[in-house]
Amino acid sequence: MREEAPAVTVRLHVETPHGERVRGAAVVFGAPGVLGDARAEEIDGVYTIEIPAEGDFELLVEAGDGRGTGAAAFDHVTLRATLRSGAGGPPTLTVAAPPGQATRIDEASATSDGWALRIVLDYLWFTPVGTPPTLGNRAAVLIDGEEAWGAVADAIEASTEHVNVTTWFYQETAELRRPKPLAEPGERAANTAHRVLADTAARGVLVRLLLWDAPFHSLAEGAQALAHDDNFEVLQEANLTEGNLLRADEHPMVSELVGTWPLYSFHQKTVVVDGKVGFCGGMNLRENDWDSPKHALFDPRRTRFSRVSSFRKLVLGRTAASDHAPRHDIMARVAGPAVEHLEANFRERWNRVRTQRVRANLLAEEDLQDDEQESWKGSTPIPRPLPAPPSETLAGGSAVQVVRTMPAPYDERGVLDVYVRAIRAARRLIYIEHQFFRSTQVSDAIAEAVRARPDLVVIVVTVRSYADSVLQSGWSWECFRRVQAERPDFELYTLVVTEVDSGIVHTREVDIHAKLMMVDDVFLTLGSCNLHDRGFELEGEINLAVVDPALVRATRLRLWREHLANDARLTGEIERDLGVWQEHADRNRDPNTAGTSNVVPFVPIERESVFDRHTW
Repeated sequence: MREEAPAVTVRLHVETPHGERVRGAAVVFGAPGVLGDARAEEIDGVYTIEIPAEGDFELLVEAGDGRGTGAAAFDHVTLRATLRSGAGGPPTLTVAAPPGQATRIDEASATSDGWALRIVLDYLWFTPVGTPPTLGNRAAVLIDGEEAWGAVADAIEASTEHVNVTTWFYQETAELRRPKPLAEPGERAANTAHRVLADTAARGVLVRLLLWDAPFHSLAEGAQALAHDDNFEVLQEANLTEGNLLRADEHPMVSELVGTWPLYSFHQKTVVVDGKVGFCGGMNLRENDWDSPKHALFDPRRTRFSRVSSFRKLVLGRTAASDHAPRHDIMARVAGPAVEHLEANFRERWNRVRTQRVRANLLAEEDLQDDEQESWKGSTPIPRPLPAPPSETLAGGSAVQVVRTMPAPYDERGVLDVYVRAIRAARRLIYIEHQFFRSTQVSDAIAEAVRARPDLVVIVVTVRSYADSVLQSGWSWECFRRVQAERPDFELYTLVVTEVDSGIVHTREVDIHAKLMMVDDVFLTLGSCNLHDRGFELEGEINLAVVDPALVRATRLRLWREHLANDARLTGEIERDLGVWQEHADRNRDPNTAGTSNVVPFVPIERESVFDRHTW
């Protein structure tokens, strides 16, 4: 009688790239070519299988089908592997995973009855870089400044403990709410950023404002005056990264002669209130960073704060133009575990700036008196929060990851990784709204995606005047060309507002300031990071990456209704909505029929760039 081969027990410790155990995964194994119903037993994220002491087996590990809990509720890259045991050593695992993925066996160790393997399942949409993704968030997408800044003002005015704000540019006269467009400046002052923040500090709430310290001019003269108020603290952080101004590959001698320049900024835009609600987007606290979804050409609310009532009435009567162009922008509001990571970003930067300031004055922290350590030049350190119970999560809420680009000494490139992963995962639609379209890395990823999936639709909405400008158009054309090489009918879109008054046609391009990408009505990322290589590699940027099909679909539908004159045929079904989009685009490419909606297709001007890809 033939003896059965001795069995070996293999325990699989399945984890995310951030080291969190994946519970509720499906672990299936079997002989080569006969991968069947044999499933591993699981206890607390450890999966146990029995295999012969010698031989080959196929292994499948899946998570993210919605039936798992904890880390298993994220979409992961499925592990398919051949498990080879024998020769008295640990089993070897040959992993079949797509290029660029981190799904892998991390380590193998002997146990009393077999072997233990640590398997890392890489995320599909999220990145191993930086803080881990979180579940159960309440996320909302706020479209245009009227909605977004109104929500920020509401949250600040309801604060009880602290308000932490970081932005690129700051104007204390930026009006968060604009309910009385014809009022004099004195009457409107209560809704300015200065008054909202100063009144909040006067209530005993600690307000911190963290700005970019620009090398060529001061951005915060008005803000610095506020730092003398109780409970109002202001710091600035410089980005010391230097880069080439000109293309070294095309003009090496001239580039070397010109040298490197401090060209980069801290560009993050977040507001965190009481550590409970956070806002992340691309909007600055500036007067021009506000508009309604109508993007009306003659809107007195889009004039400078200092404009008096008489001038504003001229704008309303269409005899004077608004100072600022129609502006389209997007912000996200989030509550839940992801807020802790927005807060951690602010705390890390704030405390580092304080340390730099102390060292710059040839003082060590330990040499300062206690009161000086607690309040150095009007700023106080932010302590790490005490251990607390897990944040409240919302069943079925949004999966959210806070991702960053951070220059040295932080050295973090999570935003780019999320973009590339999402493009790689796209199957039906990539929809982009961005101020710029000039990242070679993103355009290469899109080109690869459309080459692999000929039916994939790519829509890019951007600012034509930027794409065609002398300084910026070189890399815009290059990125467009790389995608067009794979999709010959590829074109870009801009937004144009047209109004007719007394027979006169008024037309103006919308200043698209959004930084948004959505994929397959499943995933979106938005924040401060522009779609250029400077933002992906060398700036200080912060985005949210969100997986929530209901939210993403609703956001796309709202945006398309805004851009397509609220066409009643838009339903949220991707293929049907694409037909409506194309119909409007085709009609608006003809000047004789354009103007009923905002979407206008274009091809950028062909032009070579003399600048480095991180510059323009």
